[in-house]
Amino acid sequence: MSPQDNPISFETSRMVRMLSYSYLHGAYIRLLCWPQFLCYDYSLDAIPAVRTAADCRMLLPLAAYMGFLAAVTASFRAPLRYRRAGLLALALLLVPYLPASNILFPVGTVIGERLMYIPSAGFCLAVVVGLHRAYARATRTDSRRYVDAAAGAAVTADGTVGPHRSKKGGRASSREPRRRPEAPATPQRASMVLSLSPRETSRLLTCSVLVCIAMVVLTVRTLLRVRVWESAETLFLYDGHTQPTSSKTQFNLGITHMQRQEWDEAVQALLRCAWADPLSSLPFYRIGQIEILRGRFDAAESFLSAAIDKFGASLMVRDEEVFHDLAVAMFQNGKPDRAEKRLKIALQLNPEFAKGWNNLGCCIASRDLHDASRAVQRAVTLAPENPQYWANLALLARHMRDPSTGAEAWRRAVALWPSMPEPRDCTWEFAPAS
Repeated sequence: MSPQDNPISFETSRMVRMLSYSYLHGAYIRLLCWPQFLCYDYSLDAIPAVRTAADCRMLLPLAAYMGFLAAVTASFRAPLRYRRAGLLALALLLVPYLPASNILFPVGTVIGERLMYIPSAGFCLAVVVGLHRAYARATRTDSRRYVDAAAGAAVTADGTVGPHRSKKGGRASSREPRRRPEAPATPQRASMVLSLSPRETSRLLTCSVLVCIAMVVLTVRTLLRVRVWESAETLFLYDGHTQPTSSKTQFNLGITHMQRQEWDEAVQALLRCAWADPLSSLPFYRIGQIEILRGRFDAAESFLSAAIDKFGASLMVRDEEVFHDLAVAMFQNGKPDRAEKRLKIALQLNPEFAKGWNNLGCCIASRDLHDASRAVQRAVTLAPENPQYWANLALLARHMRDPSTGAEAWRRAVALWPSMPEPRDCTWEFAPAS
């Protein structure tokens, strides 16, 4: 159905996109102002869509827009020196961000912290300009107050106040000798000589302390984040527990636990990945592999069958691996015929799949030694560096009463693996694909 056939649905989805894109603008500003939460991925349900304008989250982009307009207004009202610096900083913040803002065109990235590298330079420059402007304005206001006080009276050399003339220009009422008053202090002189008032001093001291505290906190935050990025494992573990609603972080967390043989934690993370991205078959596939490694072949068949049901989705692995691993689970569950069918599908997808040929030979060895031997011979042709294939070929050759082929195959297997035990049965190969 085209959007014209259902205009209400089309307008609703368009409104949802506009509100969600607006919310992302506020989320980016929040990352710049206070990066308390950081993560390498914000895909899918990590940031739920905004469906109505009454959502309280819309206060965040509203504050961001008002803050940016206030910064632009303050820059135009500032003196020329600060006006140029402020507008340049805001331009450096806004212009590099526009291509990723979803304003000019939709982008595939929901939030990418890497997209704020250049805009963050403009943001930092704007903060520095604003602080410098506030400090200069405070000190200049205080200095003007002292200058105005000094201009109201003539200060004598010995510290006494000299006589004042009347408005009519008559003589002063005092009979004390007149002394030549000193020239009024200029603003520059007053700012250098006179000290700040207690109120202004307290205000500047408070601002300086707050800025220093913010710098220390952000420095510590940066050091901690750098330690998180020390390796892929530390990053996947930390951000995986920090961002439980991102499909990518949960998948990487599950694979990390899988490599560390922490099976329960791996399955839980991959289930969260499947919940965040129901269209992906990859988490079901990985859970099936884990269940095979744990010896739970019934559960493995169930999860791998679910992955097959989503066939056609992006697996990020070769599709033949899914059919192959399902065949392994089916064979262990006493279903050799169904396992053979899945292996043949895998080999149709990839005729150069050496592991598939070896396991097909082991799968049909009980009913057809000749076809099994041919399948294993194809495996050793494709991967002659694998000693297990040569050992299987030697075993099948002996059962077929072909001693010369068996002896040669066993010699090749021992040459590749001198301590290899003599096989008693055709051995399947199961190595989870990377």
